[in-house]
Amino acid sequence: MSRGLGRVQREILDDLGKAVAEHPAGRTWVRLQDLAKATHITPDGEIYTDRARYESTRRAVSRLREQRYVQTGLINGATVVRPRGASPPLRLTDQEQQDFTQRLKNLAELTNVEFREMGVRARITVTEVFTEHLLVGLNGRPISKLSYDPQSEEPDDPDQ
Repeated sequence: MSRGLGRVQREILDDLGKAVAEHPAGRTWVRLQDLAKATHITPDGEIYTDRARYESTRRAVSRLREQRYVQTGLINGATVVRPRGASPPLRLTDQEQQDFTQRLKNLAELTNVEFREMGVRARITVTEVFTEHLLVGLNGRPISKLSYDPQSEEPDDPDQ
């Protein structure tokens, strides 16, 4: 009989929560390697990976994904993880993206006409709308911005 989440699972959820707290819900990812805290640098400057800690984290993420606490994806072959949020990311086809952008441009133009009629000198411009995803470190600082969703398909195993 299960007694709930294990220590490693709770630690992962806590670290994920802290890392993505100040970023858009459902669009912020953390590398599995960072969550494992398994990469260390010796005083000599050599880098090594604590394989046991990495594997323990990988198994915990796999169980969390099965229990639907987290989602996994791939960025350049590296597994990334995000908490399963209340607001899922937008997934638009190219045509939907163009239609959505055009609708926003039309609304902006209508607003601009009203601004001119009221004598307001402000103007709204819509150039392009896209869903941006962030890869962040455990400290919450962005590592890189992605113009695609790494979770196009959830891999069966987070390490594949």
